[in-house]
Amino acid sequence: MPRENRSQTELFALDGYLRIDRLIRPALARQLCAYAFRRLRSRGVRFGDSMVPGTPALYGASKMDDLLRTIVPSIEKITSLRLYPTYSYFRIYQRGDVLQRHCDRPACEISVSITLDQETTRLWPLWITGRRSTRPASLRPGDGLIYRGIECKHWRNSFRGRWQCQLFLHYVDRDGPNAGWKYDHRPGLGLPVWTRNEPPRHLRRY
Repeated sequence: MPRENRSQTELFALDGYLRIDRLIRPALARQLCAYAFRRLRSRGVRFGDSMVPGTPALYGASKMDDLLRTIVPSIEKITSLRLYPTYSYFRIYQRGDVLQRHCDRPACEISVSITLDQETTRLWPLWITGRRSTRPASLRPGDGLIYRGIECKHWRNSFRGRWQCQLFLHYVDRDGPNAGWKYDHRPGLGLPVWTRNEPPRHLRRY
C-alpha cells in the first residue's frame, strides 16, 4: 500500500517513527519557548548534559510536564499503546551544537521531539534510523517527531542557526517491560528527581 494511503498508526508501526505537522499549536509552542527562556534566566537550569555539553537544558519543568500529561491521548492514538508519562526535558540549542547519534534510556520507550521556536534561516533536521529507512525530519514550531526512543537511533549534525528551543516528551508502554519507569521514578509529574546539583546516574547521559 502506498505510504500516502496508510494511517498514522500503520506508518508508526512500520517505521518506528512518525513526523506530525502541528502536533501542538504553533502559538502554544512559542509560549512554551518563552517560558523556557524565562526558566533559563532563573535558577535551576543546567548548562549542558553529556549529550550536548554547555547548552542550557532543564528536566521536568512544570509547564512542560503539564503538556507531557495532556498530550497523552494523542500519542496513544498514533502509537496504539497505553502509555505512562515519564518526564519532559527541554534544551536550547546554540550555534555549532551537535547531537551525537544515540538511542535513549528505558524511560524513553516512546519519545516525542517538538520544536518550540527557532532563530535560523534554514531548518535543522533531526535524523532518525527507523525500521525501514533513515530519514531527516525538519520541524517548524509546533511540529513533532514521535519515535521509539530506545530502538531508533537519532542525531543532529552541526547547527548553523542562532538558537533552537526543543522539547522532549517521554513515555513508556504501561503494558510493557518498562512500565516501572512511570514518572521516571518520581512521586508524580512536575517534581524534581533529585535535590542536589548533580542528577542521579540514570539521567547523566541525557
